Amino acid sequence: MTNNPWRILGVTKYSTQEEIQSAYKKQAMQKHPDRGGSVKEFQELNQAYKELMGNKIPVLTRPTTKLVHVTLTIEQQVLGYKGMIECSTGEILDLNIPAGARVNDKFKVKSKGKEYIINIQEAEDELFTREGFNAILLHRVELEDVLLGKTITVPTPDGSEKQVKIKNVQKPITILGQGLYNKDKRKRGNLNVILRVNIPTFKNNQEVDKFIKRLKDE
Repeated sequence: MTNNPWRILGVTKYSTQEEIQSAYKKQAMQKHPDRGGSVKEFQELNQAYKELMGNKIPVLTRPTTKLVHVTLTIEQQVLGYKGMIECSTGEILDLNIPAGARVNDKFKVKSKGKEYIINIQEAEDELFTREGFNAILLHRVELEDVLLGKTITVPTPDGSEKQVKIKNVQKPITILGQGLYNKDKRKRGNLNVILRVNIPTFKNNQEVDKFIKRLKDE
C-alpha cells in the first residue's frame, strides 16, 4: 500500500468514486512520461488509484454513502463484535465487525437499508495499553506475594483471567497469545504484565516481626 493514496491523487477520504476517477484522469494527463512527467510519480499515481478503486481501501461509492466512526473496546478488538452499536453521528447501527479491527481500519457496511463506511476508533482502557499487537498491563502485587514467589491471577484483554507465577519483578511477565488479534497473521500478540509492588509501612518493630513471622509460616 502506498503511504497516502488520497494525498497522491489529491482527494480526501470523503471523496466519491466519481471524484477519484476525475482526479486520476486529470493527474494522469499531467504526470504521464510522454508528456514530460516522472515515471516514478506516474507509477505512484497508478498504484494509489488501484488501491482506492480496487476495494483495497473502502471509498464512498456515491454521495449518499456516509462515513461514521465506531469506537471499539480492547475486548471487542480481540473478539470482534456483532450487534447494535452507536456510531459518531448518534445512529445505532447493526454491525458485524471482525476480530482484529484496528484504529483507522475502514469497512463498508449496510444497516437499516443505508450504506456506511465505518472508521474504527480505539477506546482507552482502564487496565491495558497497546504496543503494536501486544497489550501491556500494569498490575499491583503485595510485597509478601513477591517474596514468596506466589502465583497470582491477572486479567487479559479478552475478558478472561490467567494465572502466572511471580519470579522476577524487574522484568515483565509475558503471556503468549493473550494480546491483540492480528487478522493478517491470524494470531494474537502477547500480554506483557509489569508488576508494581505495594511496599507496606511498619509503625514499629512489632509489626515488622509479625510480617516476618507470616512469611515463615507460609
